[in-house]
Amino acid sequence: VGFIATILSPWPRTSAGDGAAQSRGTTLGSFSFYHVLPEYRAASLPLLKRALALADRWTSLSPNAFSQSILRMAGFRVFSEGFRFFVPCYPWPLGSRWRVRLASSSVLDPPGLEAMVRDHAQYGCNTLIASRGDVRFVVVTKRRLAGGGRVRLPVSEVLFVSDLELLPDAWPAVARAVAFHDRTLAIALDDSFDPSCRIKGGTARSRVRMVRGIPNGTQLDALYSELVLLN
Repeated sequence: VGFIATILSPWPRTSAGDGAAQSRGTTLGSFSFYHVLPEYRAASLPLLKRALALADRWTSLSPNAFSQSILRMAGFRVFSEGFRFFVPCYPWPLGSRWRVRLASSSVLDPPGLEAMVRDHAQYGCNTLIASRGDVRFVVVTKRRLAGGGRVRLPVSEVLFVSDLELLPDAWPAVARAVAFHDRTLAIALDDSFDPSCRIKGGTARSRVRMVRGIPNGTQLDALYSELVLLN
């Protein structure tokens, strides 16, 4: 009839915005593969509902058009519909009041960021601190290879920003630091960071992500990305 492959992981101990609602034993699931034979498509929803019993909260990172319609009937909603490539990330003005450096856990604030940085570091992520006087925020990026066929270029994907309101003003300095430390020529910024993040430009690309059972979808990038949640 069909086949569903899932990845299950404990929800993180600390989660921004989750507060007292965070409970031990909560499980996050992701649909990594979902296929139903054409002649049995009527069984798609019952099969999905059986799988949903395996976890409390769900994400689907790249469902196709048919899967999106089934997921909506099962209570999923769209979290983001694409991202933007910024290529290249060097030509922005050099003058900036912001200074960006690699972070160490001893200077992270608020509590909980230290664990997030440690967890992401296991997967080769870089954590940067952008500062301007006494104001500062954290950016976490991951170096990936993007493209198709024989041409694959290194790209930095922004996974987490601790203060989206500050990012547009600091973007030139952040972009240069990300490119330097990740050794990439482009940055990918998910649409889930908008509309709080008002950075102009970039080349749009589609990538649908859906969630279920997560009251605030931005939690996926507000503290832990799927990279760590679904380890």
